[in-house]
Amino acid sequence: MLVAFALSPLLIVAAGALFLMMAESFSTTRTPTRPGGPMRTVEHASGLALGTTIVFLAGVVFSAAVWLRGAGSIPGVDAVAPWLVIDRFSLFFDALLCVSDRA
Repeated sequence: MLVAFALSPLLIVAAGALFLMMAESFSTTRTPTRPGGPMRTVEHASGLALGTTIVFLAGVVFSAAVWLRGAGSIPGVDAVAPWLVIDRFSLFFDALLCVSDRA
């Protein structure tokens, strides 16, 4: 279970991005410009921006939590070592990418 904690920054950003892409695909509505006139697409961008901010802030918070716990001291992290390296360097850049995307 602690391996899931170590992978939580990546899992939160990946699941959040998937959810936001699904939300974006279903958030457009088509309304007529005037009665009997052509249709226009209306997008709800403010909700998607808020969702993106929440997902990336959660990614930063979980990166900080794993950083403070110490990724090397989490048992079971070696099981994903051939495919993923979870150390403070990768956690720093995970948090940096989350913060810089919203800046």
